[in-house]
Amino acid sequence: MNCNLEALNLVVIFNEPGKHGIKIQELINLFPDTTPGVFWPPEPITPATVEYPDKAVGISLVENRFQIQSRAINGNIPDYFHNALEKALKAARDRDIRAYGFNFDFTCPGLKGVKELFKIHIQTTSFQYKPGALLKLAFEKDGVLYIFELADGQPASYLHINVHHEEAIQTHLLVNEISKKLEADFKAASDLIKEVLNNV
Repeated sequence: MNCNLEALNLVVIFNEPGKHGIKIQELINLFPDTTPGVFWPPEPITPATVEYPDKAVGISLVENRFQIQSRAINGNIPDYFHNALEKALKAARDRDIRAYGFNFDFTCPGLKGVKELFKIHIQTTSFQYKPGALLKLAFEKDGVLYIFELADGQPASYLHINVHHEEAIQTHLLVNEISKKLEADFKAASDLIKEVLNNV
């Protein structure tokens, strides 16, 4: 089954909400050759964003949820995304993390509808079934939670995998291993797709 990576992000959940301790200047200088769009009000709780349209990278902070996202390039993780993750986390190095995880969004051309794919039998007498199902499955491996969501779509079905680490860690420690975590979680997500859809 051919599934193409379209977008991905890292979501970090801090212990406390707000913008305290985040070095906004470091986020603004993430890519020195590009000027970002910045919405970063001084109020500590107001949502904030930094967008790099040229790189398709965005950073947002809403309450205690810090997100660094990117579009994929030709179905692959952009080379610069590893560096962007490290720099964005360094800008928040004084924060304590409660949990974190990568989200991977795929499109799967030619995939059968969810009902047919999983042989779901629907017996209605006066209602006609219409494609548009969303199936959500949870898996666990080595203490890590994987949420697998598959939705009908045309011309391609949509597949979302969240790799969730319920792990308290200091931000500066996560910086040192974030590239390895990204590669390991992407491989695990790809392996999960193969295992779930291996008969398709």
